[in-house]
Amino acid sequence: MIHSFYKYLILHKQASLPGIGNFFIKRIPASIQSSSNILISPSYQIIFDKNEASADKHFYTFLQKEIGDDNVNAIIKFNDFTYSLKDELNHKRKIWLPYMGELSINETGELVFSEEKNEIDFYPTLNVEKALEKVTQKKLFQKPIVDKGIKIAASNNVSTVVEKSTKPNANWWKIALGIAVASIVGILYYYATNNFQ
Repeated sequence: MIHSFYKYLILHKQASLPGIGNFFIKRIPASIQSSSNILISPSYQIIFDKNEASADKHFYTFLQKEIGDDNVNAIIKFNDFTYSLKDELNHKRKIWLPYMGELSINETGELVFSEEKNEIDFYPTLNVEKALEKVTQKKLFQKPIVDKGIKIAASNNVSTVVEKSTKPNANWWKIALGIAVASIVGILYYYATNNFQ
C-alpha cells in the first residue's frame, strides 16, 4: 500500500494520510552559491504537514485502479493501512516510510518527519570557476568545427553557434510536380472506381 501512496505523491505532488498528516513535494530550483561559486543542481524535497488530513477522493479513485479492486474495498484497505501506521507509530514511537523517510513522535508528542536522503544529495556539486578555467586552459574551441549543418566558431575561447547557410534546393519544383501528379492520379482512380459520381 505504501508503494501506491508514494506513487500518488510523486504524480500529484501531494498526498494525505488521514489521521496522520499531509505530504507535499516541493521543487528546489538550481542555484549558485555566490560566496564559493558552486552550482547546486535542482532537487525535490518531501515536506510533512502535521495538520489534520482529510480523505482525498482522487486518491481513492487512483488506488482503486492501482490495486484493481472496487472503490469501497480500496477505501477499506487504505483505512486499515493508515490505522496500522498510527498503531505502529504509537507503540514504537517511529515508523519508516520507504522512499520517503522516518515519521516519529518527539518528546512533546508532536509528529516529526525526517526525509530520506535523495540520490541527488550524493552527486558532487560543480564549482563554476574551476569548470570555466578547465575549458579556457584546454582551449577546446581553437579550430572551427562543422557538424550536421551547425558551425561552431571560436573567438577568444568563447564558443558561438552559427547556423550554416544552405543554398535553396534548385530541384524543388520536381518534388512539387511529383506530388501534384500523384494527387491527380489518386483523384481519377477514385472517380473511376465510383463511376464518376
